Amino acid sequence: MMKNKYDILMYVAAILGGVLGAYLCAKENILGVFIAFICAMYIIGHTVMLWDAAMAKREREKTVAKKKLEEKRRLELEEKEHKYNIAKNELFARNGEPCKTIVISESSFDRFNIDNELIVFDKSRKLWLCGHEVSIDDINSFAIDDESVVLKGQIKAVTSTNTGSLAGRSIAGALIGGEAGAIIGGSTAKKETIFEQENDKVIHDYALVVNLRDLNNPMLLIKIGANKNKAMEINALMQVIMTMK
Repeated sequence: MMKNKYDILMYVAAILGGVLGAYLCAKENILGVFIAFICAMYIIGHTVMLWDAAMAKREREKTVAKKKLEEKRRLELEEKEHKYNIAKNELFARNGEPCKTIVISESSFDRFNIDNELIVFDKSRKLWLCGHEVSIDDINSFAIDDESVVLKGQIKAVTSTNTGSLAGRSIAGALIGGEAGAIIGGSTAKKETIFEQENDKVIHDYALVVNLRDLNNPMLLIKIGANKNKAMEINALMQVIMTMK
């Protein structure tokens, strides 16, 4: 606290000294130049020092905040993993070890999420479908649906000038009216506008539709997303499961 007060007093003294030096300079006193120079250097140096200190403090605060956020995310991920392991162990305890597991979404957001998995238990003849435990014998049919959306390519207008026509018109204009005629003749050259369209883009949205022998819940819809290979893998697995009925 005393250091801060001392800095403030020195800063004010430097300002007053600068004013005094400017006054002496106006009186053509050589001492005024020396005083003004010393005070100006102190003010500049002190200002730079304060700026550096403020920037360093801000960086330290950002570093601390980043570490706190990383620690919070780590703890949340550990808790999520713990709950995931409990749910998985309970599922395995009821049905035994699985013979096949497919993770639907590979994103970090769906990490340690048992409702993001398709698990086959061949011994108990059960199927875990992203949060739904069903008997393989209760599956009537299935299908891979693709609710794709087509995004039309953008249309761009490209305007070009016929350079051959431009040269001819400029020469003709020059013969008729000199330099001004050449400019006018060139400006009347033929222009062509061509409309170009980019290729259409197809956005896929695959889903697994499972029809069940269950009056209360006759259909399950499992979103797969845009991953075509994942949809093909699930389709192949479901075909094998249907042969187990």
